[in-house]
Amino acid sequence: MGATVEAWPKKASQPRPTFSTFVLTLGSADKVYGASITFYERFPEEQLTEAQRAQLSSSNRSGQPQPVEEEVFSANKSICLLSHWPFFRTFEKFLRFLYRLSFINNPRVSVERYISHFMLDIPFPSVQRPRIWIQLEDEHISLSQLEDTPLPLSGASFREFLKTLAPDNCLCVLLLALTEQKMLFHSLRPDVLTSVAEALVALMFPFHWQCPYIPLCPLGLSDVLSAPLPFIVGVDSRYFDMYEPPQEVACVDLDTNTIFINEEKSFLTVKLLPKKAARTLRGNLQSLYEKVCMYESNAAGMAAVAAQNPTSAGALGPFDREIGLHKKERRLELEIQEAFLRFMAAILKDFGAYLRPITTAPKPGVTDPNSLFDFNGFMKSRDRNYHRFYQLMMHTQMFTRFIEERSFVSDKDVSLAFFDECTDRVDTAGDSAEHLLLEVAGSLQSHEHTVFISAPEAPLVEGINGSPGTFGSLNPALFHRQPATSLLRVVPEFQPSASPVARRTKQEVKSALRAARIQAECPVSWAKCLAGTSYSIWFMHLPAYTKTFASKAKALRVADEILQRMQQLKLPAPDEVSYRILMLLCGQYGQPALAVKILFDMKRHGVQANAITYGYYNKAVLECAWPTGDSAHWAKLRNIVLAVSQFKRALRRSQGSLASTVPDAPRSVGSSRTSLEETLRPQLDPVAVTPELLPELLTKTDDRSSS
Repeated sequence: MGATVEAWPKKASQPRPTFSTFVLTLGSADKVYGASITFYERFPEEQLTEAQRAQLSSSNRSGQPQPVEEEVFSANKSICLLSHWPFFRTFEKFLRFLYRLSFINNPRVSVERYISHFMLDIPFPSVQRPRIWIQLEDEHISLSQLEDTPLPLSGASFREFLKTLAPDNCLCVLLLALTEQKMLFHSLRPDVLTSVAEALVALMFPFHWQCPYIPLCPLGLSDVLSAPLPFIVGVDSRYFDMYEPPQEVACVDLDTNTIFINEEKSFLTVKLLPKKAARTLRGNLQSLYEKVCMYESNAAGMAAVAAQNPTSAGALGPFDREIGLHKKERRLELEIQEAFLRFMAAILKDFGAYLRPITTAPKPGVTDPNSLFDFNGFMKSRDRNYHRFYQLMMHTQMFTRFIEERSFVSDKDVSLAFFDECTDRVDTAGDSAEHLLLEVAGSLQSHEHTVFISAPEAPLVEGINGSPGTFGSLNPALFHRQPATSLLRVVPEFQPSASPVARRTKQEVKSALRAARIQAECPVSWAKCLAGTSYSIWFMHLPAYTKTFASKAKALRVADEILQRMQQLKLPAPDEVSYRILMLLCGQYGQPALAVKILFDMKRHGVQANAITYGYYNKAVLECAWPTGDSAHWAKLRNIVLAVSQFKRALRRSQGSLASTVPDAPRSVGSSRTSLEETLRPQLDPVAVTPELLPELLTKTDDRSSS
């Protein structure tokens, strides 16, 4: 890649263009995916400077002067396309088409017209039009809607990852990544470097690589390999002809499928991984490896037959044939992702039980990882034989970042909530009777709704094309529309909002539907399911209901009473929306103590808060102002007095029940007073509630008794 001038013998053949992919990371941590095609084209000799002529002269290279007539000059050039979406295959076809178009003498449509047509006229795939079929002269390219999964977007090719490394080395590379080692991928195929590196980073979900990440690093910037921190870097294999990599770097050769690890790191073997989960993963990868090899063989055979005789490919045309291959390919990609997802869910099973919620007013160090997660308790819950692996993994930056993202509101809450559900549905070996990722992705797109877009029309003005055989500078006047200038601006998929509207995630909707189908088989269970859904719908309207109250604290206490009533009736909640909205409103209206009470209620009823609900809880407790000073002491004294009155009320009730057992006994004044107090219960002030008083001191109340 780049722009250099070289002198070649006239007999030398023109090298084929090279396709490569890369990933750029913006300052906002958003990724920009790049695809480029690099090629050589003739460079006019008259444009050479004297200095260039001197450097390119034959005498400087061989020591013996040769006739200049036997040499030609060529310059390498790259055409690059940037996007926030990893449509690498489509980009490759389009760039190669532009390259071939540059060799046509007076083409019908200019290169600029095709570029503006592709960038500005082609719609983005959506649910209404999941597939876009684009005609380019006698060729075609297609854009398909990306699978709607909770996993982060990536430019990975999981088939290429498994085919290149095979099952055993896939496990070894995953171990190196989970323990944050210095990793160097090298290959003579630049597009494979990006595909494999992106796949490795994606398969570590729910972890996100926090260290330097350069899937395709230029050789001139290879000094990054001397960095004193972990990294994932991909370079051309010619790097080893010029440099010697540092000793502590693990080198992975993607062309020969070999891994070199320094003797100091020789203990990093697959035996460190938990045995049951690793054995299950290897078995799944072995069967998938055979499927991938069979798919590649069949696809190559179909392509060869179609190239020799297009009419002999059966009744399937190019459109139907590509759709069939795309379905099989996406199915394999999801199955490979699911195998690794089961493994990660197995090794992190029950990690949520060791999260430490914030239950008091924030103090210095409350957001430290040791305060947010019980590292020792989690370690003791794992098999002693694999403590070395867990120690290495828990000391990584990505594990610390994972705990922070799991504890607070972040843009990854939806995907982390999905992982919480995965850990509940697999065992320690990674086995599950149900699909995890495939179920969420749903049935693969049938592509019945396809938009066909014809090639752009020829311009009205003739003679506007450049010289054939060169890809010269683009003429902006030939664009049929002017492109937008905000290329690198991207809107995040999810932004934490202060809005009180807490929506259900797609995974929660699917889980609720699955539970409803099971409960519909029993009339009693179905009735409870409908009642629980009614309560959940009421809580969805709670933000609007709260706005009608002058006292927001009173509205939240009413909602808490409704929640307790639902718990007393033992109604199955279809999701955590009821708790989540209450947590969110507690943070919005400054009621951190009530949020603590709700969390204790959830634990008492066996409900484990997922990433979204838990993030809103910690946000409410951490950001809201807690009472301090004399007001807190007076409120605490008030709660003690009210607690004593509760004991007295219970005593009167017991005395009244004993008196009622005596026949014809006159009804006492205390008994009638007790019945009156049933309707006028004292309200505990949640302002001064501490974890020691929770959840006994906060009870159902009415504001009329607070005086």
